[in-house]
Amino acid sequence: MRVPVWACGFESHAFRSLQQQSGSMVKRRSSLASNKEFRVRFLVGLLEENEMNSTSHVIDSFAGEYRFLSNFYPSTIFVDGFRYPTVEHAFQAAKTADSAAKQKIATVQSALRAKSLGRQVRLRKDWEAVKVAVMRQFVTLKFESHPDLAEMLLDTGDAKLIEGNSWNDTYWGVCGGRGKNHLGKILMGIRTQLLVTNRETTGSIG
Repeated sequence: MRVPVWACGFESHAFRSLQQQSGSMVKRRSSLASNKEFRVRFLVGLLEENEMNSTSHVIDSFAGEYRFLSNFYPSTIFVDGFRYPTVEHAFQAAKTADSAAKQKIATVQSALRAKSLGRQVRLRKDWEAVKVAVMRQFVTLKFESHPDLAEMLLDTGDAKLIEGNSWNDTYWGVCGGRGKNHLGKILMGIRTQLLVTNRETTGSIG
C-alpha cells in the first residue's frame, strides 16, 4: 500500500500548526485536542484540503487503468436486501421507494440500462436533497466491500480525481472544463478516510 509522500509526518506538523494559528481557541479546547477522534477528524480535514489543492497529478478520465473509479465498474454491493452489480445500479434504484422498480433495476445486466431505468422511476420527494449523500454512501460501500479496489484507490496517491466526460455531466463530473465534480470529490474524500484508517491501524495516530 503506497502512502503519498506529502502525508508522511503530516499529522504532527499540521497539529502543531493548528496550535500556533489558533492560540487561545486551542487552549480552551485542549481536552478535545488530546482526544483521538478529534485528531482523526482534524487530520481528515487537512488531508482533504491538501488533495483538493493538489496540482501534482490529475486523473481526469475514469477509463483504462482507472476504470475502477467509475460507478459502472463491476463491484457488487448490497443495499436494503437488494444485490446490485454496480454502484450505478444501486444509485438509480435509490431514486424511488417502489420496491418493484428497485428489483427491476437490480436485475438488469448493464449499468447503462440501469441508468436508463432510473430515469423512468417516480422520484422520491427528497431526492435532490439527499442524492449526494446517497452517492457517498454507495461509493464508500463499494470500496469497503472490495479491499482490492480500496488498494487501487490508495495507489492514486494525492492525484486530483476528476470525472472528465463528453456527455455534458457538469454535476457529478467535468465537461469542457466546467463542472462541480461531486463524484471526484467523493472519491478523494474516501481515499483520505482510507489513508487515515490505515495510519490509525499502524499506530500513527493517538
